[in-house]
Amino acid sequence: MSEYQGNTEQHARSANRKLQVGLIAAIIVATVTLIGIGIVASGAWFTAQQQIEGNTIAAATSELIADGQPAGSVVKVAGLPIMSVEAATVDGDAGGAAEVELGVRNLGSNAVDWVVRMSAPTVLSSDDATVLDSGPVSVAYYDSIDSAWKSVSLQDFFADPPVVDLSGVDLAAGDQATFMLRFFASDSAGDEYENASITFTAENVAVEG
Repeated sequence: MSEYQGNTEQHARSANRKLQVGLIAAIIVATVTLIGIGIVASGAWFTAQQQIEGNTIAAATSELIADGQPAGSVVKVAGLPIMSVEAATVDGDAGGAAEVELGVRNLGSNAVDWVVRMSAPTVLSSDDATVLDSGPVSVAYYDSIDSAWKSVSLQDFFADPPVVDLSGVDLAAGDQATFMLRFFASDSAGDEYENASITFTAENVAVEG
């Protein structure tokens, strides 16, 4: 079992593949810069529809976290490596992949259903001066159903609707559910992708089940 799997798995809300979630138990390799103010989307992914005040939906209070810390609405992952799919999806140490652990922490007093939505990815050169084509960039994630790391293109990962569903149910009060992502450029990418960075928007929804 990978150290990144955590020790708590969340049940599927949809037919999409689920990522391994659980209490944080990982060493983060990438440098993660968190920018902005955390936001919460509507409860449209769930049957309940409530008004939102800050990070509160009804009595459910939650926050988006990155590498165990409260995150803003924009996340930056730096140090993108050029590596093969095989190296990026190895079970255990990914050997230099730019990693970030995202998740949701339940700050309320009741269990919640949750989802993390991600959008607007931008790939920047190492000096942040040039926007690069996202075509050579991929994302590796842990598939808890098949108990294996898999990868998809950055474009597919951020598709709408998403190819990979980042959600779970019945997250207990005080607990957090997390998932590890590994970003990398294919081994056929040009040198300009070495140590590039990726920024994207992340937002969480938490609704009492």
